[in-house]
Amino acid sequence: MNEVARQLEAFDPPPRVFWIDATNFDLPPKGDAVEYLAQYGGATILEKRQAINCAMQLAQPLGAARGLGDLIEDAITGKRKAIPWPWPALGRLTKAPMPGTITCECGDPGASKSFFLLEAAWYWHKNGVKVAVCELEEDRAFWLNRALA
Repeated sequence: MNEVARQLEAFDPPPRVFWIDATNFDLPPKGDAVEYLAQYGGATILEKRQAINCAMQLAQPLGAARGLGDLIEDAITGKRKAIPWPWPALGRLTKAPMPGTITCECGDPGASKSFFLLEAAWYWHKNGVKVAVCELEEDRAFWLNRALA
């Protein structure tokens, strides 16, 4: 199915493709539309149409829109939100770190980039944000000493 969906995305214009999870309908693992309609479609065309509409309400879009609905819903419920900087003006001016983004910190040697990051990480940790820092220079003892400073 995924390979067929990728091939369909190459069409111009691409068709709308949806994924319907068979486990939502108590169908066998390789259940298909025929089995779905036999189980839920009723006897008339109208009942079959209603059953298809019901399945489509649970369908997930594939292609460019894949996952967009989940991202929006997570933002609405607060599950997905920006991590606040310790310095509010920085957050307003940069919009970083936003979910799903990578934030790079750049500057000359000795410009206090590492201390900046450690202070932000400490602030996030104190406020219940899970955080990990991976410094790519020196060794663990060096960084523990800097953290103590």
